[in-house]
Amino acid sequence: MRLKNFICLFIISSMASASSAQVYPVCISQEGGVIVNRDASGGISGQLRVQRGLVLSGHPASHQISLQKWEIVDLPPLDTLSEETKLRLAIREFYKALDFRGNLEGYVSGQVHSYLGWAFMLLGIEMHRQADKLRHKARHFKQASYRSFQSSINHYWLALKQQPESLRYYTAQDLVQAVIASGNLYRALTTIDQIEQIKLKPNPIIDHRLIRMKADIYWIMGRYREAGLVYEEWIKRGKTEPNLSPPSLIYERLAYLKETTGHPNNLPARSELEWR
Repeated sequence: MRLKNFICLFIISSMASASSAQVYPVCISQEGGVIVNRDASGGISGQLRVQRGLVLSGHPASHQISLQKWEIVDLPPLDTLSEETKLRLAIREFYKALDFRGNLEGYVSGQVHSYLGWAFMLLGIEMHRQADKLRHKARHFKQASYRSFQSSINHYWLALKQQPESLRYYTAQDLVQAVIASGNLYRALTTIDQIEQIKLKPNPIIDHRLIRMKADIYWIMGRYREAGLVYEEWIKRGKTEPNLSPPSLIYERLAYLKETTGHPNNLPARSELEWR
């Protein structure tokens, strides 16, 4: 039960800070005074396909997108759709957007693969939820969940290879998040090791999140000495979270590790932090 709680909290945190999502200005045409987002042939544009997928999947980037009724006229009313249906429709939209290849009007294929990773991850979570709810169909939904997570991970790897340098570290975080959401923490550690070999450079203004994720995984697995050593490296790198001070939960965790394992040995003293 403790592991499930950790995963859920991790996912919510990732959703709230999904910095890999970028929204570009909408290029639209006007036909008879009605705004229509279509390509030169009159079909739905690649850009609109991406935006519809973002809205359907509830991606954080969708908060800056406002689709007009005539831009989703061929879709069922969104408030009548189940979570699974919306995610499957979103996945369909993203795949259709990829058919436009390089002509996505403000988006790039790497972003679309990242969005597919997001949608498949949520679908995997939804399938797992249904497996718990519908016991007589648990095997079917667990298999569907596994396939969805595999697709999510595959698309995030594709995104990592295709994204511009400025977005690759964010994408790597999302990739590890998808592996964690699948419940395979050993694979998550392996994935982090693979990413570290690529030597990605985090944005100077962000935390070294991958190191923190690795330490968190060790903590959940009960491998406290390893967790303390990795947290030590995280603090050493700097740019740690602003709430690394008492009485925050992360500070209390690190204080416990320092007392029981000797690491992290570079945790600032309470008195020093309180003086600041």
